[in-house]
Amino acid sequence: MENKNYENFPLSGTELTQPLTLSPNCRGESRIASTVRVVSQHLRKSWVSWIGLLFLVSCSGPVGSEQVEVRVERVISGNTLEVRDLSQSGAVKRVRLIGIEAPDLQQNPWGNAAKQELERLSEGQTLLLEWDIEKEDGYDRQLAYLWHDGKLVNEELIAGGYVLAQMRSPNIKYDRRFTQAQEKARIMGQGIWDSQTPLREHPSDFRQNRP
Repeated sequence: MENKNYENFPLSGTELTQPLTLSPNCRGESRIASTVRVVSQHLRKSWVSWIGLLFLVSCSGPVGSEQVEVRVERVISGNTLEVRDLSQSGAVKRVRLIGIEAPDLQQNPWGNAAKQELERLSEGQTLLLEWDIEKEDGYDRQLAYLWHDGKLVNEELIAGGYVLAQMRSPNIKYDRRFTQAQEKARIMGQGIWDSQTPLREHPSDFRQNRP
């Protein structure tokens, strides 16, 4: 059987120019054991740093981008509303919330439940609109995220089981947050995920099959 010289085995794909000896260090460890210990400590610190960073990002407010204060005038459905721009013109704009798909209003009781929850979270209040890459859809509606007191309303609707997470490129800034919120709602059986009264048809399929 072929004898392999493990003392010359490269670490992390890096070629070593000198053989790696097994002389013990001051702790009585071989150089290999010492190297493994140091690398392991470094990796643990790196993972802790990354986990901490992800936690801070997931709990943070709006990511730096164009934002404007608005007052919600009217809620049309669980994902569409009319707002008044408070920054300059005062014009009323129709907004389609990014990353969600609300049940159709004729999909009872889920459609009305989503609309009522959006009314509760926003109607008559001053909130913050945040845009992503694509700012309008084909129906002249502005595409935006809606913030209230540091909470992302789009995400709140998903977490409560009122709407589906529906990410569409290129507007995917908060797609990970939305996916996680939906998975939690599904596991907890919230709203449309309730096993007793589940939403059995995707809203787009419902509209397409409607006579």
